[in-house]
Amino acid sequence: MLVHRLQEPDAHARAALLAQTGHGYMGYLRTVTGLCIVLIGAALIGRVVAGFRNRTPGLLPSWWWAALPAAAFLIQEWLGELVHVGAVEWSPLLEPVMAAGVAVELVCGALCLLLVRRLLVAAHSVGRSLAAAVERRPPLAALSLELRSPQRERPRLLALVGGGGERAPPPFG
Repeated sequence: MLVHRLQEPDAHARAALLAQTGHGYMGYLRTVTGLCIVLIGAALIGRVVAGFRNRTPGLLPSWWWAALPAAAFLIQEWLGELVHVGAVEWSPLLEPVMAAGVAVELVCGALCLLLVRRLLVAAHSVGRSLAAAVERRPPLAALSLELRSPQRERPRLLALVGGGGERAPPPFG
C-alpha cells in the first residue's frame, strides 16, 4: 500500500488505478489486519500461559521469515499481472517501483520479525513473573485466621498480682 501511495498520492486516482490494475482486493485489508491482530493476541496469550506453567519458551522465529513479505509481494504482483493481462509480462515487474516495493517489504519484514521476537520473549517473562507472584502469595487460610483472631498476649498471673495489669487493684490498699 505504501508503494501505491507513493506512486499515486491522490486517493481517488489511486483507487481508480488499483481497480484498473486488478488490485481491488486491497479493500479487504482491514479485515485481514483484524484477523492477524486476533491471531497475534492468541499467540502472545499462549506464550504467557507457557511461561506461567514454567514450560520452555521454545524457539524464536528464524530471521529467514523477514524475507517472506518481499517474496509475497513479488508473487502477488506476478499473479496480479497474470490475472489482469492473462500472461506474464516481465517489463512491469522490472520497474523501479517494484524494486522500491521489495526494499520496503524487506525492511518492514525485518522490523516486524524483530518486534515479534521481542514480544514473544516479553510475553514469556510476563508469564514467569505472574507465576513468581502467585508462589510468593500467602495462602488464603492463613490470612483469614490472622484477621479473625489476632495474636494477643496472655495475661501473666504474677503481673496481675503485682499490679502490672491494666485493671489490677492498686498495690496499696
